[in-house]
Amino acid sequence: MSNPVFEFQIISKDPDATSRFYCELFAWSVNTNSTIGHRRIDTGSKEGIQGGIWPAPPQAPNFVQLFVAVDDVAAVVSKAETIGARLLIAPTTLPEGGEIAVMHDPQGMPFVVCRREAEQAQTQSPHRSAPTLLRSAPYFPVADVEKSASHYERVLGFRRDYAAGTPPQFAIVSRDGLSIMLRLVSAPEKICPNECQGGTWDAFFWVGDVLALHTELQRNGADIVYGPLIQDAYQMREFAIRDREGYVLGFGQPLVLQGTKS
Repeated sequence: MSNPVFEFQIISKDPDATSRFYCELFAWSVNTNSTIGHRRIDTGSKEGIQGGIWPAPPQAPNFVQLFVAVDDVAAVVSKAETIGARLLIAPTTLPEGGEIAVMHDPQGMPFVVCRREAEQAQTQSPHRSAPTLLRSAPYFPVADVEKSASHYERVLGFRRDYAAGTPPQFAIVSRDGLSIMLRLVSAPEKICPNECQGGTWDAFFWVGDVLALHTELQRNGADIVYGPLIQDAYQMREFAIRDREGYVLGFGQPLVLQGTKS
């Protein structure tokens, strides 16, 4: 395929002021109906490309990013690095499908390369009779996004894929392509993990080598709720941890995949 620029994003320290300016200047419309701080721009024209406005991450300046469609994100990153680009965010799978990487060109301008999995699937199968679910992510209200994201990075081995606001109002952390969303709430005293309601987990992950993962998280200081133990009822070796907000994450490996029931 060719590599078109399919979207622009304005990264702004004051997204509301930026929205007002461009709406007044160009009569653009801006959709603010997003829980993660993104504002979708509609220029009102079929010419050119559409875009959006994101809150600037902490310590970042205001800037504009171009999004370029590619077939193979990793291959483009590798080539770009050989001709002077610097990688900022390694190839990352998006919650809605597809993959992106963020780089600086040799002059220091940031740009994004993106493989749009969902759009490609729709293009290849325009007469598909049913939609397809691509990804999912737990959505955890938290009292402090920065502290929660840092906990997931430091203790649980997740990576911070995205943060919005200063201080952060929202973040996405992921491990092995599986994401968790963290959202600041104004009344943290109302946060009620499932354990408080008689449930067991707030999220459950099927994993490879559950015992090694338990050892890793225990070494990092994770709050172990139980296990590892064998659940005979459904033949799973599993354990669970509790994050700093009280959410319980379960991790399990089917015994049949381990080749043993002992």
